[in-house]
Amino acid sequence: MKITLELPDYDGRATDVIWEEDASVRLDAGHGEVVLSANRAGLTALAKQMLYLADESVPAGCHVHYDDAFLDAGAGVELIVEKRADGPRA
Repeated sequence: MKITLELPDYDGRATDVIWEEDASVRLDAGHGEVVLSANRAGLTALAKQMLYLADESVPAGCHVHYDDAFLDAGAGVELIVEKRADGPRA
């Protein structure tokens, strides 16, 4: 599989939130685990967001909050995706 996509450039000020129009993402937390389930558009949006954050121009500490505006009703928790500095696992 080969995928070509366009992602916004990091402007040095704010982290872009990348989202697909028909995305559906749900978080369920409990019993010591978190389940993230999504439709195709939701998985694509999250994958694009991860690639955007992984770009060398985006500094460690940049993050995106996925709250009720993005997530389907579920566990009542917010998903925060944050870039950390490269190095050993903490």
